[in-house]
Amino acid sequence: MRILSLFVFGLLFFVQMTPAVSQETCTAAFSSACAVRNAMNLATLTYNDLIKSQTPTQLQNIWHEITWGNKYRLPGGFHAFVFDYADHCKAHGGNPMNVGIELKDIMHRDNFVSTFNLGSVLRAAANITGGSWARYEWVDALTNYPAPRRAWVRKFTLFRIDYYVGVSYVDVDEDWEGMPCTQRRSHFCAVENSKNLADAVAFDLMAACNGSQADEILEMINNGSRYRLMDGFYVAVTLYSGPMVANGFNRNFVGRTWQGIAQLLKTFDYVPANLHEQLRFSAANHTSAWISHPWTNVPTGSTVDTYTYSRYAPSVLVDYYVTSSFQNIVDPTCPNCNCIECRSDPVCPVCAQPPEETVTSIAFRFKQLTCAGDNC
Repeated sequence: MRILSLFVFGLLFFVQMTPAVSQETCTAAFSSACAVRNAMNLATLTYNDLIKSQTPTQLQNIWHEITWGNKYRLPGGFHAFVFDYADHCKAHGGNPMNVGIELKDIMHRDNFVSTFNLGSVLRAAANITGGSWARYEWVDALTNYPAPRRAWVRKFTLFRIDYYVGVSYVDVDEDWEGMPCTQRRSHFCAVENSKNLADAVAFDLMAACNGSQADEILEMINNGSRYRLMDGFYVAVTLYSGPMVANGFNRNFVGRTWQGIAQLLKTFDYVPANLHEQLRFSAANHTSAWISHPWTNVPTGSTVDTYTYSRYAPSVLVDYYVTSSFQNIVDPTCPNCNCIECRSDPVCPVCAQPPEETVTSIAFRFKQLTCAGDNC
């Protein structure tokens, strides 16, 4: 009887010390508020169990459970992973073959291009007290080509070794086709429509198996049958060597350089001479980035400040970068919505609360947005 009582007490103690993770029904294959909560909750549960390890053996047992068991998984494809700060994989619920392999070797084995210096990106997020989000590219298990992911990662130290634990989801909206707003105003919606559109083109180009498939994608951009959103959103695809190969606004721009297009539009004096180099550098060194530059408002012929999102897109031995833009003109219905610097970081306070129906990205959907006045 005494043994039974001790067993029951121990079982209750274990249940108290290891609460079930709070979960909702959704998929890790798309971004949603539910995916954000599931990733954070599962990562927190895994972190809390890891830091309780009293011996290296206990720690390794948790690694084994993360990789092979069910405790650190949620329906819909959510799973945990653990790396040390030398980028060696210790546990991976998504692919047991990753365990024991360095991050760069995992990417080399799977033959894909990911975020530049990915280990540094994940460690930088983990180093923030309490954990934070990291955004990067990883091979999607369903499509077998890179997709953007967002992971909640957190650092922990055991037995004088630094590690980070994370849980991720695919950071692409299921309804990426866009929300109602105009490319001719600066607004949260314009930022997200531009980014989502360019990302979609880049991932399709990376998935092309041969030159013919890539050419089909470029032709769909040029003829407007796909990769275009209402009220002015389109993409351009440019070779790293300079000539543009697709333009959803005007196919007559194809074959020209950015400077050649500026000459055609008679705005050569206003457009930076090194605009191509700026866009290429942003794509090559950061995988994707925003830059600000003057460009021509074609209907009026005036020069306007423009924000352009540039996205690296290697395809069938050819390096492209994909761009999509919006005009940095204050939206009178949302005068504080033009703080693009904040939008590059999902945990940065943003300037104003946009209408709920215009929010297309998880970066602005997963938390309460508060107005910070006139300044970011």
